[in-house]
Amino acid sequence: MKEGGSEAIVYDRRTLAASQIEDWLEEWTDVKAPQSPTQLFPIDGNQLGEESKRSDRMKHLIAGFFVVAVIMVLGFLGLQFAWTQGYLLPLQASKQAIPIDDLFRVQFSAIVVLFSLIMV
Repeated sequence: MKEGGSEAIVYDRRTLAASQIEDWLEEWTDVKAPQSPTQLFPIDGNQLGEESKRSDRMKHLIAGFFVVAVIMVLGFLGLQFAWTQGYLLPLQASKQAIPIDDLFRVQFSAIVVLFSLIMV
């Protein structure tokens, strides 16, 4: 804040007069820290709201796992199709191509798993 300014913009996007800033700062510095965990997280008599939130989170988790599984299966089906059609690697020209192709298959499978987890 500049000295002699008439107003300032604070982080909560309110415009205050310079004389109000000190009062606003005192509001935030007068808050006492909790002395015990029960003060930090007061136990409320209404536990149904918390169970409802937990139920909603579980629904989202199950839906997320389902979508990951669907994307993973589709990825493996697409990978299998591309592999059988010869779109991924050139034709084998030596005996050394077999283990190298197997390593590529493992790598592409890992990519499908990571892609489905990260994107979903």
